Amino acid sequence: MRTSLPARRPWTAICAFSLVEVVLAIAVLSVSLLVVIGLMGEGLSNNHDSSSRLQAADIASLLISTRRAAPTNSNLANFALLALGGTNAAGQGDMVYATTNFTKVQTDGTAVSSASSSQVVYNLRTIVTPSGAQKNIANVDLVLWWPATLAANNSTLPVNNPSGYYELMTQIVLP
Repeated sequence: MRTSLPARRPWTAICAFSLVEVVLAIAVLSVSLLVVIGLMGEGLSNNHDSSSRLQAADIASLLISTRRAAPTNSNLANFALLALGGTNAAGQGDMVYATTNFTKVQTDGTAVSSASSSQVVYNLRTIVTPSGAQKNIANVDLVLWWPATLAANNSTLPVNNPSGYYELMTQIVLP
């Protein structure tokens, strides 16, 4: 006995995807994944730059706060920010003299002569000038930049296209 299949109803459709639809869906998915992977690399780069900038801000804050506490103390061993005041030839003390200094600095605020691969080091340029007619107020301009490369003539900033820099300008009153 032969059984026949039920007759096909014209309104019933077969539920399936064509090969073209599958290929287009895979293409859209792969392009989307490539964009997401590309953005992840940019995000990681921005995260590294942000952490370097935050560390530079911490170093600048350390240098300024230590100098504010002891602006004329020159006994701080290897401290990156030089004493701000001094005595002139006439014996007058606590006067600010214009200076520019270039050095390399570690994360703890100490100056280093050369950078080794195990140290996190920034370049530091310090410009100290008297504040107009008031010789007991120092204008301090700090610029930290990384990676640590110092120009041969110590006069230009930035050097060798630094990946970032941080600048802080403030005034410090001498006691």
